[in-house]
Amino acid sequence: GFYGNLVSYCVVIPVLAYINYKTTSFTWVIFPALGWGFGLLGHGLKAYGYNPLFGKNWEEKKIREFMEKDNF
Repeated sequence: GFYGNLVSYCVVIPVLAYINYKTTSFTWVIFPALGWGFGLLGHGLKAYGYNPLFGKNWEEKKIREFMEKDNF
């Protein structure tokens, strides 16, 4: 899924940039490029299992914390 999204991004954004260049002087192509780019970045982080906020260490720490509670 991630690689399909990446290929689509690499094909569609240059096409949109070309259309933007030929039609108007306002560079509106930056909005879909950034929006889709942030989504692509998030998808890539999820696909490769990298989560800086709630990663594996956080998960293990929370499990240990719940197991140490008496009322669990």
